[in-house]
Amino acid sequence: MNTKRQLGRAFVVVGYSLVAVGAVILSVFNLSQSYLGADNPRAVLDYVANPLSLLAGLFAWWFLSALVVTEDRQVALVRRAFVGLSIQALATSITFFIVVTSGIGLSWPNASFWLDAIGQVSAAVGFFVIYLSYRLTTIPTPDLDLPENAAHQY
Repeated sequence: MNTKRQLGRAFVVVGYSLVAVGAVILSVFNLSQSYLGADNPRAVLDYVANPLSLLAGLFAWWFLSALVVTEDRQVALVRRAFVGLSIQALATSITFFIVVTSGIGLSWPNASFWLDAIGQVSAAVGFFVIYLSYRLTTIPTPDLDLPENAAHQY
């Protein structure tokens, strides 16, 4: 495996691991405080949305990493996908950094926000490093793959 991909993979694994630890900390805190309940549907939604987002990103990365890329056109598509994953993780980290810089301080309940923010940055860096590991051998062109006699068919 390409060394840049290995480095990128390490960043992604560390990032998602930090987010997962943050989710566990938040779960333990919420359950200990009886925060989750029928009278608080927003808490249940918040509790479910972040782990589902994490799993969606993890699945997308897993399947993209399994692709065998042999043509420049495929390389261009895979590179765009990794840029998209990187931007998504970075945007998510910005959300968490806004929360943690609003003066909430450091405590067990807030540790999940810090871990989410740092984990998402790590994942974004990893996705970008993986993006850099894919090289085009030719300059990409617009998708105009028409048969040579296509103009004469109409």
